[in-house]
Amino acid sequence: MFETICIRNQYKSNDPIDLGFLAEAMLFYQQVRVVGNQVALKQLVKQCGAETLIELLKSGFLKISYQTNNAAIQTLNTNSPNEIHAPILFSSPSAALQNIAPEMFIEATGRSGRGRRLGNRFASMVETVSYPETITKAIAGDFTAKDYVKGAVIRLLKTLAPEYRIPSPFEFEIIQHAKGFTVKTNIDFKMASESYHKRVPTSYASLSAANILCELFSVRENLHFSSIYSAELAIGQVDSSLLQTKVDDILVKRNASGEQISSFQDFVLNDGRAIRESINAGEKSFDDLLRLLDKASKFKTWLKDQKPDESLCKNYLREATASTWVEKLPAKSIRWTLFTGAGVAADLVGAGGVGTGIGIALSAADTFVLDKIIKGWKPSHFVNDHLTNFVK
Repeated sequence: MFETICIRNQYKSNDPIDLGFLAEAMLFYQQVRVVGNQVALKQLVKQCGAETLIELLKSGFLKISYQTNNAAIQTLNTNSPNEIHAPILFSSPSAALQNIAPEMFIEATGRSGRGRRLGNRFASMVETVSYPETITKAIAGDFTAKDYVKGAVIRLLKTLAPEYRIPSPFEFEIIQHAKGFTVKTNIDFKMASESYHKRVPTSYASLSAANILCELFSVRENLHFSSIYSAELAIGQVDSSLLQTKVDDILVKRNASGEQISSFQDFVLNDGRAIRESINAGEKSFDDLLRLLDKASKFKTWLKDQKPDESLCKNYLREATASTWVEKLPAKSIRWTLFTGAGVAADLVGAGGVGTGIGIALSAADTFVLDKIIKGWKPSHFVNDHLTNFVK
């Protein structure tokens, strides 16, 4: 815990990264990595400040991976009996990092020469990353795993539309065809959307089969980036619930008896500080954060080697922020969902890697995930939903 965390697009908007949450993550973790596309980079440059962002990269407080392609669910014959869905990858040559970085920094600084120099320097400090073609095969495998899909969709509905009464018996089956997938379900999407829009503005799309497939695809995306960087994840409650379902499904499959496993437990720090809220409200800037991170660095080196403990985290936060602006912020709760199931897998296949028998039961993508878990990666996550409101 507190070693490496991966933050991906948290919102479907022109500001996909929660900058306040990013600030909190940098206070706790040794290494914070943002994985994002052109929209995410533009937000970071504009809202963090051009020179401050480069200083965060130079000092090692932040790493950025730029996505050169994107994943999506393509839907044909929408709202018709012949609606069909297919996972796709897409990219644009015009969005190459060396092209867009100077443009972003010129816009942020208002100066052509200086902006171009800063943009080129920024591009040299950012790595590029892309989805492999195999990820569409991985999600195709997920879609046809009937027990996993049904369990994941039930958890998704309970989170997004808690008032909606799930039919019994429940049906949600994804059927593969030559050109994609169709969905057979008894969900009343109109009623489910009524519950959904009690919390989400009606300007957002209503619940549909395509929405659910996108959520299932996002689970695979999160697992992909988290596993290749051996990092914890920064995700919301919906993604957290689905990720737990997927990892538990992998661990159940590795056991011929199908034994159910509880692989995650919540850890809550009740004496956190409203750093996120202060940054997002514009009361504090990333320049303020940079000075705080310099002070906290010496304390983070020992935090990463400790077991999660509320008093430890409380003491760390107190020492790292003593005599700083953080002391004056309101208290709040911060939640992590910690992975606890690594020992179960290791006991079965040994520490050397995934055995042949396990490989038969799992897809190649899931075998890779399990092998990473056995070798010590923990898909814990820093839950970025608000637990409690705070009052100034």
